[in-house]
Amino acid sequence: MPTWSCLDTYGHGTLFVGTFHGSDVPNLFEITQGEPQNSTQSYYISVVYTMNPNVDTNVSLPRWPQWAQWGENEELLQFGAEENEVVTDTFGQESFEVIQEKLTELRL
Repeated sequence: MPTWSCLDTYGHGTLFVGTFHGSDVPNLFEITQGEPQNSTQSYYISVVYTMNPNVDTNVSLPRWPQWAQWGENEELLQFGAEENEVVTDTFGQESFEVIQEKLTELRL
């Protein structure tokens, strides 16, 4: 099954909360305004109707890269407060390397 990955950062810097799990819900129901609301609605509606966020979306939105097998294409779509952009997904790489290095010590 095709998959897509994203990183929501539009709430970065919001006191105590930031961008939290479920923060995309207000964007879907027009409780918020601006780029996060416009792009979230466009991508989600495309997924609901076509199972692909890139079909029939707003032409000004970047193409959401499909998630490939690990290590093949480490790109995801970052939803920002002002714009969206495709970024390299290296966010868990350092943690993964530490776990790999300490794997024998972590076993019970």
